[in-house]
Amino acid sequence: MVTYVKPEELLLGKRRRVVKGVIKTISDFGYIVPFKKNLENLLNMPEMFNFIKTPHKSPDDFVHDVCDGEYIQGNTLFNDHPSAIQIALSTEIVNPLGTNIKKHKISLYYFSILNIPPQFRSRINSIQLLAIAKSKLVKFHGATKLLLNDFISTVNQMSTSGLRLIINREERVIFGTLVLVSADTLAAHELGQFKEGVAFALKCCRHCNIETEFLRTTITESECHLRDTITHRDRFKVFTFQNKFQIIYKLSLKLGIPKIERISERLNKLLAAIEKIMKRSAVEDDPWRFFHAIRFIEDEIKNGKSESLIRVTTEYNENEIEKHLQTKENQPLFLQIFTSSDKIEGMYLCGDRSIIETGVKGGVLGAIFKLMAAYYIFDINYPKKYAMLMAIIQAVVFEEPFSKTTNKFKFLLKQIEKQMSSMSD
Repeated sequence: MVTYVKPEELLLGKRRRVVKGVIKTISDFGYIVPFKKNLENLLNMPEMFNFIKTPHKSPDDFVHDVCDGEYIQGNTLFNDHPSAIQIALSTEIVNPLGTNIKKHKISLYYFSILNIPPQFRSRINSIQLLAIAKSKLVKFHGATKLLLNDFISTVNQMSTSGLRLIINREERVIFGTLVLVSADTLAAHELGQFKEGVAFALKCCRHCNIETEFLRTTITESECHLRDTITHRDRFKVFTFQNKFQIIYKLSLKLGIPKIERISERLNKLLAAIEKIMKRSAVEDDPWRFFHAIRFIEDEIKNGKSESLIRVTTEYNENEIEKHLQTKENQPLFLQIFTSSDKIEGMYLCGDRSIIETGVKGGVLGAIFKLMAAYYIFDINYPKKYAMLMAIIQAVVFEEPFSKTTNKFKFLLKQIEKQMSSMSD
């Protein structure tokens, strides 16, 4: 008996957002249609079950359909179980029309059964929904695998021990496996965790390592260094080894590597510009350089509600470190530095009862970069007490305007831009 299969709500993750100066935790959801229930429902349709039990094949030596190709013909599962289900996964990222393109962009995942003859397979009622969620939430939480987890685990069971289903009131063991995945460029890059927009990507091809600037002059595959699974996984290990790397990795997925390099370059130029305004001599290896620059900016634009973004603790013992890192629920992120004899011993991003170690290698400049990245990827509004400082960094480094400014902000920004324009690119 064919019945309605109800979609299930799936928690993708939680994120923090500042609303009227208070950080609130928001739960984000997607929706899945349970694959096993949906498949069982389909196989209870007499015509569908008949397609499975009587597989179609080419009447001659020509390839007429997927089932005539080398993959299925040489697959042990289909040789041992000729009636095994051939599954195709389709995914796409859909943009709505109008002004709210990014806001309402959605990621869709479908499946279809390739045992159905081609003349019936392309009809809408032969394509079944697997999962749906807003693209920005899938990207933010890295939730592609989570959305497809039910599908993947069920297909894995089908391809090994078989799936026990009730068909026509009788229990049957059904075998099958994933045969192909079809996707447009955006969706395929999302699945592979590449940068989706290829226009500004350093390496725009998911199959090889060619850089975009050489794309038009490279003709044959032999001229390219193809990507491989082992290297791809190793790259993920590097970026996800610790949270401090993951922040920059997520920002690079959002903005692209060229933009990250541009931000890094402009962050150093901002530091140099501030030092010129301060008439302070630069000491290249000094990890405190950006600390003095930040304090200068804070002094120049401060108002009654301003607080320092950076907290420095010099007198402490090991047992007191945890106490200094403790924050209240909804407390905005700030940078906590521990020092000993003017040497930086540790740096942490603290806020909303969370702690992220930034490492000391990049100095205060590297830690502030990670703090800005955290605000950016978590989509948190700037709290009032840090707003003007972070607005300066946003306008100069990220090259994105900030609307709510003050006269002190505008005056300092002009000074910085004047100094930066005098520097050679």
